[in-house]
Amino acid sequence: MSSSERTSDAEGQQRSSVYVPPPPNVVQRFRNAYGEYFAEMFGAGTIIIFGAGAQLQTQLWGAGDVLTCAFGWAIGVALGAYISSPISGGHINPAVTIAQAVFRRFPLSKVPGYILSQILGCFFATLIIYSNYAEAIADFQRGTGHTVYGDTATAGNFVSVPKDGLSAATAFFDEFLGTALLVGCIFAFTHPGLPSPALPLAVLFTLLGIAVAVGAQTGFAINPARDFGPRLALTVIGYPAQTLWSHNKGYWFHSIWAADILGALVGGGIVDIFLYPGPNSIFNRTSASARFTLNC
Repeated sequence: MSSSERTSDAEGQQRSSVYVPPPPNVVQRFRNAYGEYFAEMFGAGTIIIFGAGAQLQTQLWGAGDVLTCAFGWAIGVALGAYISSPISGGHINPAVTIAQAVFRRFPLSKVPGYILSQILGCFFATLIIYSNYAEAIADFQRGTGHTVYGDTATAGNFVSVPKDGLSAATAFFDEFLGTALLVGCIFAFTHPGLPSPALPLAVLFTLLGIAVAVGAQTGFAINPARDFGPRLALTVIGYPAQTLWSHNKGYWFHSIWAADILGALVGGGIVDIFLYPGPNSIFNRTSASARFTLNC
């Protein structure tokens, strides 16, 4: 056998030994297409399970206090981030998604799907955790029905309800400040010099800090989906829709959606302008003049 024939035969054997993976099955194709959105849904839902669960245990059974409630919400966010981060980036918050789209080049085409997934996750999680405590909630309300305000009100375990007498301006700024702190810290934690596995744990401590510093006045929603999804679920359950949606002159919109998104943009923008060196920030793009100089 000539050397050329031996070489050709060896190459043929090598090609025949190359592993060719099978094509993805139906489940894999579905997951590849929609996995990011389901990750956001499950991650956001985790926030409600742990956060609202901690609040319900505290109110209904006296099994906790303000600090355990803060831990419940913080752990829910951290675990939600761990669940979703490898797949979707772990936004689990419309304010974070919008800030990522504005400053970090997150695809605009994915923003509506992410936000809808986050809301749905919080909606279904509210139905689940409510079902777990339905009997205890009914006993606690003592026949008064589902209420948003009053001694037997239980809506505040799921949605953000400001303290009595709190002005709209103060409620707005409280949510604005809390979300600015949250998103500013998240943006800072994604610094190229920090290990990414530490992000959810860092977010946990951030939430605890926000809870004990600025959490009492409004219940620190600092996440429109975490308030809007449960608000929809409570409407379905039977809480008075007029009170739930109109209290404090549309609090759910001006002090949650508007304040949280604006706070996220301010907090994220400050960090990206002054601290963040990563190439994915819009503030770190190479200028036209710099490109011209380098090309010369």
